[in-house]
Amino acid sequence: MTAKLLLGLVLILISVSTYSQDILKMTSIANEKGKNGKCIEAIHDYNQILSIKPNFSIAIVMKGLCYSQLGVTDSACICFIDGIEMGSKNSENYYPKYCKDYKPKVDINNFKIGRFKYLSNNSDTSAYFVRDSKFQTEFFENSKYQSKFGINWTSDFEYELKFIETNDPNLSFLKKGDKVKVKVLKTDKDKYVYCSELNGMISYGKHMKINN
Repeated sequence: MTAKLLLGLVLILISVSTYSQDILKMTSIANEKGKNGKCIEAIHDYNQILSIKPNFSIAIVMKGLCYSQLGVTDSACICFIDGIEMGSKNSENYYPKYCKDYKPKVDINNFKIGRFKYLSNNSDTSAYFVRDSKFQTEFFENSKYQSKFGINWTSDFEYELKFIETNDPNLSFLKKGDKVKVKVLKTDKDKYVYCSELNGMISYGKHMKINN
């Protein structure tokens, strides 16, 4: 058994109590196939599992690991991104490890300007930001705190936020000119999943466009 699949199986065992016996049996069979090198068959089984339970992130992770073992990197990365969208911490760990050179095929034209909310910010549901061709201004705690960044789209799926100013004490560590590098991983109508990096620290989140 490869280290990738072994770790994936550990994750399965940790989470068994939350799923039906049928799903667990199907997952166990798929895992066994993957363990024995029958990754194509295992992927087929994971697809069946996901057709029954689409948000079963563990199946997404294992499917991604199988693709990675087969050397089909793009498909593996798509699986990990789907897992990130579901909130899977394991996918967040695997993505930077296996997808450093992955170039997402996304349409970012709808997201270059407008007003957006943070789907991944549960602690402050009032938080939102406004973006135009030059700046991104973020508002927190009913607009009590504001932060301003310059924005520069560097590719068809990447942009940089250059810090300008803030009155938010939670962002006091930022220095003028600091750059947050953002990669858009997946788009879906008015939503997108992203990965951001600042001073070597990686984080993930989701944004939703609420008006132009």
